[in-house]
Amino acid sequence: MEGDSAGAWQAESNARSIFEQVGDRVPWAQVTLSQADLLLDENKKIEAAAAIHEASELLAQGNSLRDQAFADLILARAAISNGKIEEATIAISRAKLFATRSRDKELEIASRLESARMDAATGDLARRESAIRSLHNLVLDAKAAGYHYASLEARLTLGILQMDPQSGRSGRAELAALHREASTAGFTLIADRAATELRNQ
Repeated sequence: MEGDSAGAWQAESNARSIFEQVGDRVPWAQVTLSQADLLLDENKKIEAAAAIHEASELLAQGNSLRDQAFADLILARAAISNGKIEEATIAISRAKLFATRSRDKELEIASRLESARMDAATGDLARRESAIRSLHNLVLDAKAAGYHYASLEARLTLGILQMDPQSGRSGRAELAALHREASTAGFTLIADRAATELRNQ
């Protein structure tokens, strides 16, 4: 891991060590899920899957349905990266159901983001176009609800999709603008990911 990712990993590792020592399972699982998310950003799928499995087992021993729903979304993200769309669909559906029943706006936004990522990954052009429209709406909804980081994540996903020749659009302008805005706001991980996508094209 490089730059801010390495710093984030070290911070999560320190927190995890503390929660392990005191046996506090829910925050221990939350930190493990955060580490899984960082591993997915680094495309370390095997390590991410192991972290997700560990977190899921910890959460299964507790009563935090909300944390289990967020675990489902990270599980879905891992499944999408491995081309397991059916598995991702089931996990996202569980998270969406809990978000609806609990009226949890943060979880709803996170579920919509993973759902759009899944639609884009199916290879179906119609679902890809639907994902792009959904992401445009999600960028606005997340920002209006005060979830600025989620809005930036949606913009990152949108920019990456629009960099693909299949989209018939150019995402370079979106990613360049995102890089500047995220850097200014201090969201270094998002800024670094946008810069990486720009370099890779």
